Amino acid sequence: MKRLSEILSATVSREMRDYARVARAWETSCGEVIARMTTVQKLKAGVLEIAVHDSNWVTELNFLKGEFLQRLREKGIQTDSIRFFYKQKPAPEAYIHIPKKEMSPREKQYADALADGIEKEELREAFRRAMYSYFTVYSLDDKHNY
Repeated sequence: MKRLSEILSATVSREMRDYARVARAWETSCGEVIARMTTVQKLKAGVLEIAVHDSNWVTELNFLKGEFLQRLREKGIQTDSIRFFYKQKPAPEAYIHIPKKEMSPREKQYADALADGIEKEELREAFRRAMYSYFTVYSLDDKHNY
């Protein structure tokens, strides 16, 4: 049996893993309240770009930039600067219409093969449901730009 981390590392791009690592570090560096009103956009060329969903907070967060940089570096995130900018918060998923499609037999086989490598039944079935849900929106043939 494969470990879930082995399965995911084979299917999740390096860029997505890097993004998740930076986003987790940001959330723990800035705290729960600020994390709820911000979204990590990207880390490129040493600049961490953070969308702020309340325009009043952009200036305030700029005053705290030095403290955030220090905390991020302590967590192993190599960044030279943070750029805060206002961006309206996306609508909750309940209000976004995502067109659904039928999962192909190939996608079902792929999802089942991944899930079958998970030893714990509860985790295996939760992963299987997540993959089935994923394939009602995306396809194995899609080209993701992570």
